[in-house]
Amino acid sequence: GNVLVTSNTPTASFAGTPSPAVAGNMIGGNLVCVGNTPAANDVVSGTPNPNTVAGHKLGECAGL
Repeated sequence: GNVLVTSNTPTASFAGTPSPAVAGNMIGGNLVCVGNTPAANDVVSGTPNPNTVAGHKLGECAGL
């Protein structure tokens, strides 16, 4: 299905990443990220971990 990541503002960093991490997922639909502060990324422990998306990557997640 689709995944929507919206309006998140982390209060602490996770593995050195102070923004919502959307990483290493297999998504059968679309991946949409909007309104996250800072923008979502695909970095875990300093290393990019791209997502596999069957549909479209939209918004902040367009490059993830």
